[in-house]
Amino acid sequence: MMAKRLLGAALVLVIYLPIAIAGGWVFAVGLGIILAAALREFLSILNPQISTFFQSIAILCAFALTLARIFTDQPVFSALLAACVCGLSALALHVYRSNPQDAARQLVDALAGLLLIPFLGGNLLSLRLLPDGLRWLLFTTAVTWSSDVGAYLLGSALGKHFLAPRLSPKKTWEGFAGGTLFAVLAGLAFALIAGALGSPFSLSSAAILAVSIALVSPIGDLVNSLIKRHCGVKDTGSLIPGHGGIFDRFDTLLWAAPLTYFLLVCLGWA
Repeated sequence: MMAKRLLGAALVLVIYLPIAIAGGWVFAVGLGIILAAALREFLSILNPQISTFFQSIAILCAFALTLARIFTDQPVFSALLAACVCGLSALALHVYRSNPQDAARQLVDALAGLLLIPFLGGNLLSLRLLPDGLRWLLFTTAVTWSSDVGAYLLGSALGKHFLAPRLSPKKTWEGFAGGTLFAVLAGLAFALIAGALGSPFSLSSAAILAVSIALVSPIGDLVNSLIKRHCGVKDTGSLIPGHGGIFDRFDTLLWAAPLTYFLLVCLGWA
């Protein structure tokens, strides 16, 4: 199992790191594809009978909403978001003519997916567009995934007190503590390495951001567990060995990215 997880993590990094480093439109398009694929998994497990056409339009909306982040003018993103909501609503009204019992569900599922995946996940692109954006993007990713690793390792070895036993019986408070510890260690290590490479990074800022990420990112994992338990599935997909689907791998980043972006901008650290 561990070998599969390591292989899956390596495959994700091989794809994710080059486009993150490239930045600009390369990262925008790459992230758009990743989030659109995650939305497809989300809609497929929530409603296996969803109209192929409806699902395709929702996926295109996810891709477009991600790319829209590259335009720093807020009205552009707001206008596109409104257009996506209106378009999907009109499509649901059309679906109602032939499938009145499922039209509302398809619309609600699509809107929930857009809010959860490209709306939150698009903040990864917003991070990359900040001054010194590559540092902030890699920091957020490294800390979030280190938290995941710490929670898995210490939870598996020491876990006795369950965090949410009815929702996710494998998640424990010991794992949560391990995730927080690994996040802080990763954040401090990243800051030291960045400083050595000529990119000054306050250790206190790194620690504050790391703890914040460690506290919030597990929500993404628990929300994913909530959805999968509701749908009666173990994973959202099978694309990534040892991890499941794309949504399974990026669920914690969906919550870590907007939090980090908010803190950086509001605290004036970016």
